[in-house]
Amino acid sequence: MQIGLSLRLFAFLGLMGLGLADFDGRQWLALLGLALVVLTWSLLSVGGTALTAHLAPIGEGAGMGIFNATTALAGVMGAALGGWVAGYWGYNTVSGLAAVGVALGFLFALLSSQRKAV
Repeated sequence: MQIGLSLRLFAFLGLMGLGLADFDGRQWLALLGLALVVLTWSLLSVGGTALTAHLAPIGEGAGMGIFNATTALAGVMGAALGGWVAGYWGYNTVSGLAAVGVALGFLFALLSSQRKAV
């Protein structure tokens, strides 16, 4: 999961940088960045599902239900807020906010794994 988060953070930062840059051919790098964002989703989805089932203190079934509900809510909120932010402040802001969100997730994953190791 940490690998997926770090790759996704790299992709969002790259997309934000490409939005600020001005050179020929940057659209091909943007496609590569977007492909990386999409491909990392499988790592995050499988890792999140496995961790939820393994670490849920209230049982696997209830933990998976809460995980799926929050995942669905995050998808709806991300789509709605992402569209509004892009329309109001531009696509670079969306990439920046996505990078901040992924960086926070990565930080929480690191802190959680260190706490678990102790």
